[in-house]
Amino acid sequence: MLAVRRISGEETRPLRQKILRPHQTIAELNFPADDAPTTAHFGGFVDNTLAGVASLYVAPSKHAPEDRLQWQLRGMATDGQGRGCGLGGMLLRACLQHATEHGGGTLWCNARSNVIGFYERFGLRVVSDEFTPAGLGPHRVMLIDLD
Repeated sequence: MLAVRRISGEETRPLRQKILRPHQTIAELNFPADDAPTTAHFGGFVDNTLAGVASLYVAPSKHAPEDRLQWQLRGMATDGQGRGCGLGGMLLRACLQHATEHGGGTLWCNARSNVIGFYERFGLRVVSDEFTPAGLGPHRVMLIDLD
């Protein structure tokens, strides 16, 4: 059984480390604004086991309209049992719904280039050239208007 629910920032860190940033310690994965009141963390569960995470922050992007609320999707990851079963889509839909219900605006992310197709299926579009953050591989900025 698949389920998505709100979780704490602390609960996201082991999967962030395992899937996205194995070269960093779990302690290093306490992202700025993890504990901000406007931040939302979501956990995706397979048979009551945490198998995916996604975090949503109010944060600006130079690629989004300045006159709109801007949400950053960050730290989205699924492990082996959470892949290919629709859990990633459930997590992304939960983030899109949360942002829409809390002011709308624009949702953006720094997407790894190898998963751009996933985000495009949900309406996000590429708005930047490829760039490579240190130790993380190639990325592109993607966004979607929520209004």
